[in-house]
Order: sequence, then C-alpha cells, then structure tokens
Amino acid sequence: MGWSDELPFKEEKEWRRFIDSLEAVNNISIDRCIVIHRAESIELHAFSDASEKAYGSFIYLKSISALGEVKVCLVTSKSRVSPLKQISIPRLELCGAVLAAKFMKKVKEALNPHITAVHFWSYSTIVISWVHRELKTFVANRVSKINQLSSCDQWHHIASEQNPADVLSRGLLPEELRDDSLWWHGTELLQSTYSTSVIAEPTQRDNFDCELRVPERTLETSLQSSITLTFSTFLWTFLIIILK
Repeated sequence: MGWSDELPFKEEKEWRRFIDSLEAVNNISIDRCIVIHRAESIELHAFSDASEKAYGSFIYLKSISALGEVKVCLVTSKSRVSPLKQISIPRLELCGAVLAAKFMKKVKEALNPHITAVHFWSYSTIVISWVHRELKTFVANRVSKINQLSSCDQWHHIASEQNPADVLSRGLLPEELRDDSLWWHGTELLQSTYSTSVIAEPTQRDNFDCELRVPERTLETSLQSSITLTFSTFLWTFLIIILK
C-alpha cells in the first residue's frame, strides 16, 4: 500500500479500535514507591521473549522485608519490532535476551549498591543453552554481549504463560493493560520469598544444533623436493666443465 491509499475496511476498523482504546491510558496510575518499607533484600528480575512481530524485555524489582513481606513492581520495559528480514524465532528470542541484559545494566547502575541478586528469565531453553556454548557468528556475537553483561548462572527458564514478556511480544490493548497483574507485578513466582528455577534441556534440537560452530581442522604436510639438489648438481657439473 502507498501512503495516499485508503485503508481496507478491516484494517481501518482495527486502527479505529486502537485509537479509541488509547483513552483507557488515562485510567492507569503507577506507584512512585517501588521498594517495600525497610527492605532487607532487593532483587532484579528480567524477562524476555519474542514473536515474529516483535521482541522485548521486562525488568521487575522484588523487595523483601524482615518480616518476609514481598513486593514486586515493574521498573521498565522495552519492545522492538522484528526485522523485515526473516529470522528464526530462537534468534529473535536471543535478541530479546540481549535487550534484557543491556537494560539490566542501566537499572543496576541506577540502583547500586542496593541490589542483592539479579536474575534473567526466558521461555527459550535454546537461548539459555546458547549462553553456555561456542556458536556461529550471529549467535556468538549476541551471546558474547550477554556474557559481558551477566553470568550464566543468572539465566533461568520460565513457562510461556508465566512470562510477562510474552504479553509484550504479542501486544495488549490499553483497556486490558490496567488490570493485567502479569504486566505490572510479574509472574506469581516472584511473589514467593525465595525464587526457584528449573533450567531444562533444549527441546528443539534442530534449531539448537544448527548454530553450533563446527570445529575447524587443519592438516600440515611436508614435501621434500629434489629440485634444489638437481639444480646444485647441475651448477657443479657446469663449473667443472668450465675449469677444464
């Protein structure tokens, strides 16, 4: 479609619905205080995910009081449109993980030295496995960036339905946003006093293995040529003839 072309009826209806739904943003309020009173422990939890349309990341602050009270608040979120060039879902999920690591660095710099623990969560077991492996250039460059900004033991797997970044990558209308607990306070897992994680093995072996770097092997051979010897013999014979 060109810029001056009229929208088809279906697309125009969806666009007008989105415009009308923006009014609901006025009903959303955000608490300024995100840390519980007299917090004894403060953790940062980043969630990332991707779809064919977008990828992104959430960061939550979890604070725990001496009495065991828990408060979880959204600190920041960021989404980006997926490239027009077709990229596999695992690679897009990796881009989401890189985004999470970059934003975590900024949040840590703003809140240090008060942070006691940092955790990263991804639905993609493939991405978590990539963090620990030697990989091809596209993946290796991004994994290298992740490893610069975080450590391997900070990355954990989380189910898709518990991942707030899944909402970010697939979209949410403003009227649905206000009462979406997963968006504002993260997964129920964060509401517990102690966070637990289960890191599963990759389930999509084809996508995982195709990114592994194939070890390069070099062979060295040594050839002894008789050219030098023949040439030297020829010169010696020629010299004797001249002397005679």
